[in-house]
Amino acid sequence: VAWRTLPPLLIFGLIGSILLAVSWRRDVRRVMPLLMTTLGFGLSLLVEFVVLAGDIGRMNTVFKFYYQVWVFFALASALALPGILAARPTWKPRWRRAWTGLFALLLALSALYPLTGTPQKIRDRAAKTALTLDGLAFAETAEYSLRGTKFRLQPDLHAIRWLQDHISGSPVLLEMNLDRTLYSWGSRFAIHTGLPSIAGWSWHQRQQQAGLLESHVDDRIADIQRIYATTDLDEARRLLGRYGVQLIVVGELERIYAPPEGLEKFSKMGFTKIYDAEGVAIYRVPR
Repeated sequence: VAWRTLPPLLIFGLIGSILLAVSWRRDVRRVMPLLMTTLGFGLSLLVEFVVLAGDIGRMNTVFKFYYQVWVFFALASALALPGILAARPTWKPRWRRAWTGLFALLLALSALYPLTGTPQKIRDRAAKTALTLDGLAFAETAEYSLRGTKFRLQPDLHAIRWLQDHISGSPVLLEMNLDRTLYSWGSRFAIHTGLPSIAGWSWHQRQQQAGLLESHVDDRIADIQRIYATTDLDEARRLLGRYGVQLIVVGELERIYAPPEGLEKFSKMGFTKIYDAEGVAIYRVPR
């Protein structure tokens, strides 16, 4: 039963790679692929027993380390293949046929995902779009619903495009953080412009800081919501100054999650409205 599990197979591959690397240590062309497979098997074995704190089971640990694992195996294959092809004519005919058939089968299997998965992925989208490399094209026609309110993404898209075209540097922006509402339209300006915000995607932030003795994710998200909700101008200025906020976004998402009187204060505070179109406003906060 034990040999049906993955760790024994990984141990077998690791030991085999090390022994072959030692026996062929004087032949660099043979040793390099084996060093790559040693690293691949070693990392694969590592994540069977070591898990990063705060992971969901061990999902993120496995798939992040396996990015490197598959690179090592791919490099090992690329380095080993020329030597195998060079030696192939010296093999017995039945071994040549068997190897060629197995190689063709593995090559066909590796092509299954891009050939069958790509069309499925193209069809799995929020809105129908023409074939394009523009990852934001969906927002031109897509709609979203939060707290029972349906809204178009196009106004946010146009504001995002405007920021991309007109804002230089890395000013900190304020936008509503949806906290536990995962995989939604939250943090859309920071995500699509690359500009820093007070708090990123809640779940990733909690995972990445899980090993710290103290995490400030909840505090930052609470401050974001407080800035939008409060009608106390001094409190709002204090919180904006704490995080060095220079741009404030007020769009449909903010109107869904914050009270109107809280959003109206930004005009009263004397901030310059640098963008105002289709229900989305962006204020500049003086330094």
